[in-house]
Amino acid sequence: MNTVILSRDNVQKWEKKPGEKAILIRMLEPRMNNLELLHPERFEAILEIYVDDVTQENMDTHLRGSNFVLCTKNEAEQIVAFIRSHKFANCLVVHCTEGKSRSSAVALAYALAIENDKMATEIQSSNKYWPNETILELVSEAFSKQL
Repeated sequence: MNTVILSRDNVQKWEKKPGEKAILIRMLEPRMNNLELLHPERFEAILEIYVDDVTQENMDTHLRGSNFVLCTKNEAEQIVAFIRSHKFANCLVVHCTEGKSRSSAVALAYALAIENDKMATEIQSSNKYWPNETILELVSEAFSKQL
């Protein structure tokens, strides 16, 4: 499945190619629960996950007692179940605010799960992406449990 990592702004401009059956995972900040998607008809299915771009380490050290929402196993399992339940799709689009951390973590976990070394290397070696470690770990773990 082709995978596309986008920012909040770029997902609004994204257009599917002829014959493409795209699914979308929106990694949104909890305070953005009213962020409208301008063209939902471009996607066969859409999953919205509301978590902040924080890691377990951040929460344990610098953000203790804050109102930030950390990704949990529940969200990771939702992501994996969504992808697995849409096997007909040939394009996975993942977006977050800047298209750098939460979305790239989901895309990298997917690439590793399907053993797409080329995609995994592109994400890992690019200075464009900084996969969120907590999301990467949890989604990777959820993929391994559902194999």
